[in-house]
Amino acid sequence: MKSIYILGSGNAFCMSGRGQTCFLLESSDNSKMLIDFGATSLLQITRQNVSMSNVDRLLVTHFHGDHIGGIPFLLLHLHFIEHRTEKFEILGPVGVGNVVHQLNNLLYPGIEFGFEIQFTEIKPIDDSKPTVTGPFSIEAVPVSHRPESLGYRISNHGRSFAFSGDTRWCDSLVQLYHQVDIGILELSFLEQPKDGSSHISLTELVKNRSLLNVDRLYFNHIYDELAQQVSDLPKSQKVGEPLSDGQIIQF
Repeated sequence: MKSIYILGSGNAFCMSGRGQTCFLLESSDNSKMLIDFGATSLLQITRQNVSMSNVDRLLVTHFHGDHIGGIPFLLLHLHFIEHRTEKFEILGPVGVGNVVHQLNNLLYPGIEFGFEIQFTEIKPIDDSKPTVTGPFSIEAVPVSHRPESLGYRISNHGRSFAFSGDTRWCDSLVQLYHQVDIGILELSFLEQPKDGSSHISLTELVKNRSLLNVDRLYFNHIYDELAQQVSDLPKSQKVGEPLSDGQIIQF
């Protein structure tokens, strides 16, 4: 693996002007894979002047709109702007093909694209072997957000990366981040709301950070005030670094 482009580090509300979740993972041989594609993601690609060359696949963590709402516009862009003719692969939890077809039919009924879309369903690693797509090997771990929600460990040429997607704190995160080179974890609140949430708070993270065996840990699904709270933690409680849109992380 070579680098991770942070196209969107924010939540569904685009708080602090941040884009919805979207990353671009670049392998050591310059192959690229998108991870999640929220409603703002195509705009972020344009604003950040990110090349779509060698982008042959998209990996989806779950089916909430701030993670998949931009997919029809991505496909339109590939068809009309990039004039794509090569196959494009969309990977994700069971049902990903049906969900994308429903989105396309709702927003652009009858739309046809000049390239094949291949859908690949990914099951948790306990149920299947790693999924290999291009130069990437993907292991899925169930997380606690929606029934289909998956976190992913992605490997390429001896380097590894893990992303939680959206989740509350759960035991499977320990497995997900075990000895990876770089991790991105969602972080949504300073304190858990009294009525509970399917997201992670900074208080929980400080309490449980030692369980995650990863040195380079970054946070998405975040907003500026919470990011500042992370940065202001005393050295003895440092948990990682908040992400920002436009950031590029090198392996």
